[in-house]
Parts: sequence; structure tokens; C-alpha cells
Amino acid sequence: MRYLSKAEIMATEARCIYCTALHTTVEHMPPISMFRGRKRPDGLVFAGCAACNNGTGAADLVAGFIARLSPRYDQASWQIEEAKARAGILEAQAPGFLGEFFDPLQRTTEWFPTASGIRRPLTVVRLSGPLTRAYLDVFAAKLGMALYRHHCGHPLPLGGFVMCGAYLNAGLAPDTAKALLSIMPDQSGLRQGRRNHADDQFIYRFNTDGRSVVAALAQFHDGLYVSASAFRTTDPYGQLPLLPNHRRVQPGDLPGMMPYRSRLRAVQRLPLVKRAGPSPS
Repeated sequence: MRYLSKAEIMATEARCIYCTALHTTVEHMPPISMFRGRKRPDGLVFAGCAACNNGTGAADLVAGFIARLSPRYDQASWQIEEAKARAGILEAQAPGFLGEFFDPLQRTTEWFPTASGIRRPLTVVRLSGPLTRAYLDVFAAKLGMALYRHHCGHPLPLGGFVMCGAYLNAGLAPDTAKALLSIMPDQSGLRQGRRNHADDQFIYRFNTDGRSVVAALAQFHDGLYVSASAFRTTDPYGQLPLLPNHRRVQPGDLPGMMPYRSRLRAVQRLPLVKRAGPSPS
């Protein structure tokens, strides 16, 4: 499979995959920061605008941080080490998130079986904090729109929507996972040849008609799961029920979903655009 160059991606798209704006950047979804040492196989690269791409970067950082936190990882693992190394940039670009995420009120102790069958207590974090929930909603919606573009061949229409939600490692109930996976027969990820892949860091199951709908359940490392279903029309089956802990997102919604302080910092980082017009006298 030949992957498109940046110039080819920009030339074949009419707009940002997340909104109606003119595309000015390329968007990697999942982001490069999601992968160990930023070594990401090629594929799943799209055209985006600066407001959606750069403006939602904090959501990518939060998702990559959470994905690396799992009760199954040893404290000396590379996942935990990379998560710790991101604390500074997270505090700068997603202010308040770390304090909320590690708030003792957001944590409970549950018992999980080990490989030997012996159960041991592990700390489980709930995703009920407003900052954590907002960042993960943005990330999940981005994934849904990106996979729609990838599998259906065109950006999600403005009248369409994504129904999306995120779960921590221990938060995806087995019966919920079984129900979702039962309608998703296919599996995909990022692969370049037989050996260059990142299945241990990103893989997803999906189902699609290739034209107007795609449903996917993605796993990021061992700490984060994302459910995302994208539909070409707002009501394809007549009052489609909203799944628990999910929300509906439409193209153009993403920047406004970001927490205010992250949104403000993102605007400050956006490049200035020179507009044609008369020179000042």
C-alpha cells in the first residue's frame, strides 16, 4: 500500500476533516505523541485546519497520557516513564487536568486478578471530572471523524455526527465490550509491511458500509479505549439512542468543546495569517 505525501493529501481534500475551514496542515490521527518515542508507522494522515489541529492538541496529549497509565504496567515500564515525562507540557497546555485526574475523590480501589489468578487491589480512576471528560470527548470525536474519512472516502458531512465515548482500562465493562465487538467484525491499525506495526499501542475493531457510516472500538496502549460511530446524517435510523457516557459531536464543534484555558492557549499559539488588502497609509 502506497501512502500519500503531504502535498498529495492537501491536494485531494477540499476542507478540514473536522470542520468547513480551508485545510492548511496535516493531521495524524492517532497523533504522533501517542506512540513510543514518537515513532509512528505511516497511515491515517488527513488534511486539517490550524484551529482544529493545533487547537485540540491538548486533548491529544491528555489521551496519550491516560493511555500509558494502566494497572498492568510496572512502574519502571517505558509507558509509565513517558507518562511522567509529559507532566510539564500537560500542565502548560491542559492546565488543571493533572490535579483533577489525580484527585483522590476521582479514585477507587478495586480487585483485579493477576496472571497467577490471585486478585490484588488496584487503583481505578473515574472519568467524571469535567476537564478529563472534555478532553477525551474531543479526542474520541476526532478519531470518529478521521476513521469516517478513512473508510468512507470523504469528510463527515456537516449534517452528520459522531457518537463517541472513552473508557479507562478498567472502565469498559465486559458486557459492553462484548456488545460493541459483536457488530465489528474487522480489525485494523497502523502497519507498514509485516513487521513495522504498532498493534500494542493502537488497534481497532470496526464495521462500515464504506459510504455513510463507520463504527469502531479502538484500544490505545493498555489504558484507554474509545468508542466512536460516525453517521452521514443526523438521524439515520430514527432517534438513534445515545449510549451511556457518550455524546454527539458534529463537524465544527471541536474547538468549542475544549476547556476554556486550553482553548485560550491554543489561540495564542496559532500562526498569524496574512490577509490581502490595501497597505496602511
